[in-house]
Amino acid sequence: MFLNALPVNAFPDEPMTLFMMPVTLQQLQRFVDIAITREGLVPVHYIRHAATLELVRKYVPQLPEQPNTGLYRWESRDVMVVITLRSPQRGVEAQQVTEGDLDVRIVVGEAGWKRALYCALGRLLAEPELEYILKHRRAVQ
Repeated sequence: MFLNALPVNAFPDEPMTLFMMPVTLQQLQRFVDIAITREGLVPVHYIRHAATLELVRKYVPQLPEQPNTGLYRWESRDVMVVITLRSPQRGVEAQQVTEGDLDVRIVVGEAGWKRALYCALGRLLAEPELEYILKHRRAVQ
């Protein structure tokens, strides 16, 4: 799920914990490649800014080409990628965007955390090792 902001109104009115990790576009590219091949995930985006979408698609070509002005609604297993401009200018539509202009973060809830961990570590660890980490992770938090 690719978003151009973290829309607070997309979340339910209940306490929740979100985990956030800043990443580069190169790291995002590897993460998405693993997520698609291992988990069979289909990336969806809600990026309305054409220049941002064009740059992100260089690293994640699986994203649809057209900007999306729809509204995102959170689901507990979502793995969100929030992409914002580091220095947005109100009322001005940037025509060119560089990697240095973007702040990219992977954001997950509790259920998405497990999914993201499987994607990220899936090629490094076997299933039993992943299950052990997930079962005992609270002890090391």
